[in-house]
Amino acid sequence: MKSFKQVILLMVVIVVAYLFSFNKVHASDHKLEDLHIDVVIKNDGSAEITEKRTAHLTEGTENYIVIENLGKSEIIDFVVREDGKKYRYLDTWDINASQADKSFKNGMTETKDGYELSWGIGDYGDHEYVLEYTVTNFIKQLNDDSQMLFWQFVNDETNIPPEKVVVEIETEEELNEETEKIWAFGFSGEVEFLDGKVIATSDSPLTQSDYVTILVHFPEGMFSTDDQLSKSFEDVKEEAFKDSDYETDASKEDNNVSIFSKINIINVLKREGKEAIFVSVFIAVALIIHKLFQPSLKITRKKPEKYRRQYKGEYYRDFPYKGEVVDGYYIFYMMGVSNFENLISSFLLKWIKEGRIEIEIDNRPFFKNDELAAIHFLDKEMEKTSVEGELFHIMLKKADSNDVLNENILAEWGRKNKKAFIHWEKKAINKSWEVLEDAGYVKVETKNSFFMEREKYVFTEKGHELEKRVHQYMNYIHDFSLLNEQEAINVKIWDEIMIWAAVFGLTEVAKAQFEKLYPSYDTESIYYGKTLSLTKSFTNKTLKSRTESRFSGLGGSSSTGGGGGSFGGGSGGGTR
Repeated sequence: MKSFKQVILLMVVIVVAYLFSFNKVHASDHKLEDLHIDVVIKNDGSAEITEKRTAHLTEGTENYIVIENLGKSEIIDFVVREDGKKYRYLDTWDINASQADKSFKNGMTETKDGYELSWGIGDYGDHEYVLEYTVTNFIKQLNDDSQMLFWQFVNDETNIPPEKVVVEIETEEELNEETEKIWAFGFSGEVEFLDGKVIATSDSPLTQSDYVTILVHFPEGMFSTDDQLSKSFEDVKEEAFKDSDYETDASKEDNNVSIFSKINIINVLKREGKEAIFVSVFIAVALIIHKLFQPSLKITRKKPEKYRRQYKGEYYRDFPYKGEVVDGYYIFYMMGVSNFENLISSFLLKWIKEGRIEIEIDNRPFFKNDELAAIHFLDKEMEKTSVEGELFHIMLKKADSNDVLNENILAEWGRKNKKAFIHWEKKAINKSWEVLEDAGYVKVETKNSFFMEREKYVFTEKGHELEKRVHQYMNYIHDFSLLNEQEAINVKIWDEIMIWAAVFGLTEVAKAQFEKLYPSYDTESIYYGKTLSLTKSFTNKTLKSRTESRFSGLGGSSSTGGGGGSFGGGSGGGTR
């Protein structure tokens, strides 16, 4: 496999070298390299918007922005500057005028749905434009007395999508997560509170299907806007969240669609001559690199099943999977019997059993009013390369000088470093897939169509057998006391079962079953006292730090979909 990849890589290098032997690569010349949008919201609810655009243009006579769905908003005071020179504003803009006639001029055209803001290109080549305009009633008043900003700053279907976007939003008061809530839609990137502002940043070039929409919730009476809507913020959020991923785990992100699905193939096919050849071959090269060197997340579009007990009266008494718990995680997750929180719980119980950690109540004086779970690291020696080792060292790194980590410290770190946990679970899923695929439990089914490759990740017959054993094993845990009432007591074996019970979210069920048979289990088990409840508290806060903050508007990764019901924007724009 390694030699095959080396051959392919050599072919890629040769193809790229050939393509760049053309005098000019037209497909990449006409571009909007950078778009930086500054939004200053005034107390009257209006917004002064400044757009800084860095572009290299090789065609067309003008740039234009489509702004629609304004409600009671109006666009006024549209000014364009380039290299300090102010463009001349024309009261009537003629889109059919020549390139020379439009040079260093700008104007606005009212349409049935809003406005088009236009300005001339002048000479082809590099440009750094600064656009300024004011949007009245930018803030919308809601019927629950709260207020919001809900604006599409970059449109889809623009013929020159920006390679990088930054949107900075500020008011006369500093913005923060205590008083405002934020979400972003339509692109891959981040939205966060930083230095008293809301800042959204893309992390990859936008395609023609991408857009940038931002939703900010403000408290009552912050602005004196005149645009009042007959809906609550919950109504707005419900519509905005449709088709978004704000209500899903990171592990449900779909990475199975080929890179072609993120590229507007129709526009590629419209190109002519060498440009079409270059773009088509470039996409093919990108796909090869993506497939070979960017491991995808092995999750199908289908959501995990909703768990319900099956095979009533059937039991499997041994561990359902012969190997490490984490290696079976992909199947457990897709069955709907496990998740991020359960997986971490099973690791914590495993480390307790191995003598690496203890979980106790944090008894330090300033925590006396709260019963906080704390990990005490007893043995810090663990390799760092495996999924387990990476999680161990994430936690160890946040421990204090006494090697103690309480749940609030980790949760706070998780809120500020959400991608670390997301990356870790992706790695766990991919590692599990690789192990299961090699062992014949899962496989990839590929379906090819025109310029598209879709992969479906499915269980094999062996995988379905494992699925059945998991259900039967969970039945066994539920009925453990009934089935083992004549068996000898073995607390050490029961503690091993508890690790598997954790991955299926059944620690409380297992403990109750063990105590029915042997009331002293709680005192003799390595998981004595409040260990299990403290473990649950610890992992629950860790889970919330990864998902709840983003869902509840504290910032984090943007959603590539959703954002319906916003104001401004529309579709189209660019150059013409």
